[in-house]
Formats: sequence, C-alpha cells, structure tokens
Amino acid sequence: MIFGPDGAPLTSTIPEKQEGIMYVDLGLVGIAKAAYDPVGHYSRPDVLRLMFNKSRHERVQQFEPDYASVD
Repeated sequence: MIFGPDGAPLTSTIPEKQEGIMYVDLGLVGIAKAAYDPVGHYSRPDVLRLMFNKSRHERVQQFEPDYASVD
C-alpha cells in the first residue's frame, strides 16, 4: 500500500496472489505536508515570533518579552 500524510490509502490494493507495481501521483502529498503542522508552533506566539527592524543595531541584544500583550 501507499499511504498519504494523513494516513489515507492513495492506491488500491494488489491481490495477495498477484504481482504488480503501484503508481501514485504524489503532487498533492507535498501540499498536504506543507499544510500539516503536527506541533502547532505557528499558532504559538510564545514559541515563534518574527520581528523585522530595518535600522542598524547590535547583532546581539537582550530583551524581556511582554507576554501580557500576546493574544
């Protein structure tokens, strides 16, 4: 069998007493893998945060996160 990222079979079975080669279009598998987030880190602002500042600063800075302002 060939299974997709969600565990659903992508092909029909080959009978046990028969030989064959299974083919499947894997085009949709890449989309499913890109959308699948098993840990949920994109919805966790305490774990992932992207901040962009165009002005020049020191490469290493200390900061105190303000968790009260996170929704």
